[in-house]
Amino acid sequence: MGIENELKLLRAAQALVSQILHDLISPYSALSTGLDIVSDHKGELWKMMILSKNQMGVLLSLFRAIFATGDLPISETQRLLNQWLEDRFQLHNPVPDQMLVLYPKVVLGIIFWLTQQSMVRKGSLGIRMTPRAVIFSLQSGGVKQDASQDLILEEGCAEPVPQQSYAYFIYLLLKDQDLRVRVYRKETILEVHVLENV
Repeated sequence: MGIENELKLLRAAQALVSQILHDLISPYSALSTGLDIVSDHKGELWKMMILSKNQMGVLLSLFRAIFATGDLPISETQRLLNQWLEDRFQLHNPVPDQMLVLYPKVVLGIIFWLTQQSMVRKGSLGIRMTPRAVIFSLQSGGVKQDASQDLILEEGCAEPVPQQSYAYFIYLLLKDQDLRVRVYRKETILEVHVLENV
């Protein structure tokens, strides 16, 4: 599949995701408001419902930002990052403003993908700039050992299976911005090097 067709596919997928998320937000908002105004806030079941509501809200916002159409201001990108990482992953250094301005969807997508590669859903994230690349790193108690994800993120694929769809979509976002990545995976460390295509 040529790059033009892949980018058309990206646009079509973004339009579809935009519509799906739009359709999900209304019922979610109604449920969220209902849970917030109910006065009986007792018990473990209630706590689990509120936690699930909050997680769903963060995921809907994050998915809209990464996978749907539209631009993101720096403040919104930073807010979404903080919400997603809160209480689970520690970000050791801030994302460079230049990356947030030029590539907000790529930044959110890579960080989301990295956190999904952690087997324990906890850990630390680092971001550093070198003369050749911006390096995103995850350190966790265990990193999934799935080289097929890395290959898709680096080179794409003809027909991704559902478990590979995030990696493929991020690959398309990278292509759209004329970027590429190299992935380095070890038992407890995962690095994604973002490079400009030359």
